[in-house]
Amino acid sequence: MTVFWWIAGTIVLLSFAITSGAFMANIATGDERYKDVAAAAWRWTVVFGLGTFNIAIFKHIVWTLLQIWGIVS
Repeated sequence: MTVFWWIAGTIVLLSFAITSGAFMANIATGDERYKDVAAAAWRWTVVFGLGTFNIAIFKHIVWTLLQIWGIVS
């Protein structure tokens, strides 16, 4: 699961960096296209973040069920 967190964290940070860069480009140039890119990148950042936590929660649920059923100790 450690590898998962590193990969997920890298993807979220990269997406956030794209969001920040596009937002700063919008401020610097005033071009509305950068604002649209920043909004889309922010939505993807949220999707990646929530997806990461959904997978982590699902992993804990499955692990707990396996422990309850006595399959793993």
